[in-house]
Amino acid sequence: MKESELVSVMNRCLKDNRMLYANEIRMGIGIPDIMVGYNVSVKHEKIMDYYALKIYYMIVENNIKRISELVERLVLPKPHVLRCIRILVNVKIIGVDNEVITVIKRIDSINLGVNVSIEAKIKDWKGGLVQAQRYLFFSDYSYVALPENSVKSVDIDMFNESGIGLLAVTDDCLYEAVKPLKSTGCDLLFKYISISAVLEKTNDDAVGCEADCKIFSVLQ
Repeated sequence: MKESELVSVMNRCLKDNRMLYANEIRMGIGIPDIMVGYNVSVKHEKIMDYYALKIYYMIVENNIKRISELVERLVLPKPHVLRCIRILVNVKIIGVDNEVITVIKRIDSINLGVNVSIEAKIKDWKGGLVQAQRYLFFSDYSYVALPENSVKSVDIDMFNESGIGLLAVTDDCLYEAVKPLKSTGCDLLFKYISISAVLEKTNDDAVGCEADCKIFSVLQ
């Protein structure tokens, strides 16, 4: 079985379980083969620019009313700040009139749900473990997925100690062999971006907020 075949089996199983998922989400420090979103809000605005999100949170948390005040507080060049402002204006999260900023939509109060990253490997579970640990920076949970016949060669203690989960993939589905621990270092803004990316690329018939998950124990 090739890695692409492994991913195809998991995609099919996730789709059958009506899970929200997408492949190869590029997050700078890693590219999970699959990312799953669970209980994702239908009000989630798709924003994938880190600085635009950071500026939004700064506006809300500091009650900033003018662009000039925002520029003074940031170390970013003014053209970069204005570009981020345009992103937020275009999705109607904020409004700007004569440099006066108005918050139109409070995305900071929306429940982001849960996101799960999966790294698929055929045999190299140690390499997968290292990659999956990186994903905890933007994911609630992270797994390594292996063909069922490769699971027996894994050092389960290393998975338990690292908090990374293990998925065993059969010819037609997958099951959880090791339960993961929730990330303690997941960055809020990077999680927001990762979920936005999933929604941008997702399978059309997914209903992540309604699915009855039968695969991941952490989502049940």
